[in-house]
Order: sequence, then structure tokens, then C-alpha cells
Amino acid sequence: SIAGLRVTGIDTFRYPNRNVQNSALAFADNSVTTSSYFNNKPINIRGVIAVSGRELLDTQVDSLRQAIDGQNKVLKVIVENSYRLFNKCTVKNIALSNQAGGYIEFDIEFISAEPYSFNTTTTEVLNISNLTSGDKSYPVTFYGTATQVPIITYTLTSFTNGTNKTVTFIDPLNSRSLSVQRTWTAAEVLVIDNLNQTVKVNGTAVDFTGNFMSFATGANFINYTDDFST
Repeated sequence: SIAGLRVTGIDTFRYPNRNVQNSALAFADNSVTTSSYFNNKPINIRGVIAVSGRELLDTQVDSLRQAIDGQNKVLKVIVENSYRLFNKCTVKNIALSNQAGGYIEFDIEFISAEPYSFNTTTTEVLNISNLTSGDKSYPVTFYGTATQVPIITYTLTSFTNGTNKTVTFIDPLNSRSLSVQRTWTAAEVLVIDNLNQTVKVNGTAVDFTGNFMSFATGANFINYTDDFST
């Protein structure tokens, strides 16, 4: 919606910033890394605004500043011929240069609080039907280069004795699990969104215990337990 604006470059491949903590070893001139956590990722967008005259240019620069104002916004950019989402983005700096009449170049540095980008569409990596046991383990492979935070959708169709029962999903490799205890009825749908950290039944938030799960790329397992009668 900004007249005369054209993006000339997108840099999304800079390595995320990382907090690394080293601790000295006793009686030695040496140390070990005791913690290493990503805390943000820079994304640079370059472009120009070319309009007919200085006054219109001033208006469009103001519009650009208004468009990128705000904190924890979603930045949607083209990466490798497809769209990616950078969540929780905030502008760190904007540099304006080479102004001449109605022409100006800009360089915007965004900081994403999350170190990775996400595809705009989800990919199904596991589909299980007709659970016949309350204690199952399923191998699953996650692709990509980033830590994966899946959406788990669980649909109840037929069971017995659903009063005050617990359904649990487990990440055995990292010793994490998430449980929902409630009185269940047929046709209910439980959705665990590990990215947005929500747990809902039929679209309504419910109480849960445990931790949200994230998985390294490659071979993993997702375990499932319940205490229904059948």
C-alpha cells in the first residue's frame, strides 16, 4: 500500500544470535560451554521508494515507518521461492540513504525473537487411525533444519468409561510429556499446538499438566497413553 516502494533484497540467512555461557575449569586454564541458547534472529530487508517529488516521498516514508511499527509482529517473506513466516518480529533499525528528489533507499533490520522461520503451510508427518490400546509408541521423522514444534490433533470416536480420564502424549527422547485429564465425550477433538503453546478441546482452552514439546530434526518417537476402559 506504499506508493513507489520496491524491495531489492532480502537477507534471511544470517545465523541467529546465541547466548553462550562458558565456565572455567578448576585448577586449569581452560573452560567448558555450560549453556548455549538462541535468543533472536536478524532479518534485513532492502529496497527503494521512487515517487514524483520530495513531498510525496516524505509521505511514503512516513507510511513505511507506520507499517513497520509495533512489536512481536509476523514478517512474511519469500525464501527459496516460497513464503516463510518469521514470528515475533520487531524493527531494530531503519537506515535511509541516497536521497535525491523523490527517490530514497532504505535498509530495515528486523529482529525475530524466535531463531527460525516457519512455512506458511503445515506438513503431516504422522497419521494414526483406530487406536486399540492405551499405550503406544510411534516413530516419526521431522524434516527441515530447525527445531520442530508440531500440532497434535486427537479425535475421539468410540470408547468406554471416559469419566475423569487422562490422555497423555510423550516425547521419550527428551523426557517430556503433556496430559489432559477431564470427562471425555464422543466426537471431541483435542488440539495441542506446541508452537503457540495452547491446549484446546473443541476450540476451547482446557487445563493440562506437563510441558509443551519440541523435537530435533531426524528420527524421533511420540508415545501415547490413556486410561479408558476400552
